[in-house]
Amino acid sequence: MMKRKMLKAMFLCILMVVSSGLFAQNIVTGSVKDDTGQTLPGVSVVLKGTTTGTVTDIDGKFSLSAPANATLSFSFVGMQTKEVAIGGQRKIDISMASSTIGVDEVVVTALGISREKKSLAYSVSEVKGNDLAKGANPNVIKSLDDVLAE
Repeated sequence: MMKRKMLKAMFLCILMVVSSGLFAQNIVTGSVKDDTGQTLPGVSVVLKGTTTGTVTDIDGKFSLSAPANATLSFSFVGMQTKEVAIGGQRKIDISMASSTIGVDEVVVTALGISREKKSLAYSVSEVKGNDLAKGANPNVIKSLDDVLAE
């Protein structure tokens, strides 16, 4: 009877050690810079396929708990999204390349959400800087009202 209990206890211990190794999480740290070598604060660093992630600090550094076989996705406004396989690394430093978009292709809505003009399901009014300057009204809201009323 005592041997059987000892055997069960040893089996459970071995099972716990093996299973903890399978689901081990690494702390991955690193930094993100642009193509000129400047650090990028506010870069979104997400485990691909999940909602787990973090944001780089003021010095462009991040720290995230992730499995060794995961892939990190880095995204930032004005930069091309980059994916990096962790592959057991504990420190990942990357450089992100600039991405240019045409100003004519983006509309910023009242909520501050950027969308392509053709993807909106409602009409869009276009106001140019010259239109606002024409009114010479110090109140921007009143200038917009005057321009849209024309």
